[in-house]
Amino acid sequence: MSKFSDSIKGFINKHFTQEITCTNCGKTGKTMFFSTLRDGHKICSSCKHTIPAEFEFKAKETSLDEFKELYAYMQNSINNLEPIFNATDEYSYGSFKVDAVHNLCKIGGSFVFEIEKIMSYDFVFKAEEFKDGIFSPKVKGDVYLTHLLLENPYARFNETTIKRGAKGKAEKRLLSSTVTYQNPAEMDEFLINFGYLVNKFEAEKKEKELQDLVEAKAQELLEKKLQETAASE
Repeated sequence: MSKFSDSIKGFINKHFTQEITCTNCGKTGKTMFFSTLRDGHKICSSCKHTIPAEFEFKAKETSLDEFKELYAYMQNSINNLEPIFNATDEYSYGSFKVDAVHNLCKIGGSFVFEIEKIMSYDFVFKAEEFKDGIFSPKVKGDVYLTHLLLENPYARFNETTIKRGAKGKAEKRLLSSTVTYQNPAEMDEFLINFGYLVNKFEAEKKEKELQDLVEAKAQELLEKKLQETAASE
């Protein structure tokens, strides 16, 4: 048998016959359905596809510990956050849905994530079509979500269209082709409401951290007092 035939036979045996076990979930399957992590561990396609496209996840650049963190995050989103998610219209805009009661967000059909995980975000109105209205010029365009970055675990969204065909007011100078435009009114209203939510949650978070610190210090003083009392008896 030729070396070429031996190579083909070895490839088929390795990828279509040989079975391995997923380091993450313990599932056994054919090698061809597994991916190799940076540190050599193997994960099955089911575990890999649990990680949505929004995460900058590449198996070959991810260690087992890093993958487990991502996987646990997604399991929490699927099992605990998704079932309670209920969009609040007042705080939602286009495909960017917000649950103001539970402090959760969801973009289109993506996963549910906590507002507290947001490190940065920006909404941009990109005007495309200018029209002279009866009373004032108008412009139509799309609203995009950009620079959305989540922490713990690290996740970055690509530029995402939030609302198509949004309308805003525009101004065009008489002797110039330059057009200036304003954001759609509903977009600005949403940004005010969402910003209020973010700030409110941040304030509550800091208040809780301070309360936990005070309680921990009080407990420490109490234990110290009990020890001094016991020593004096």
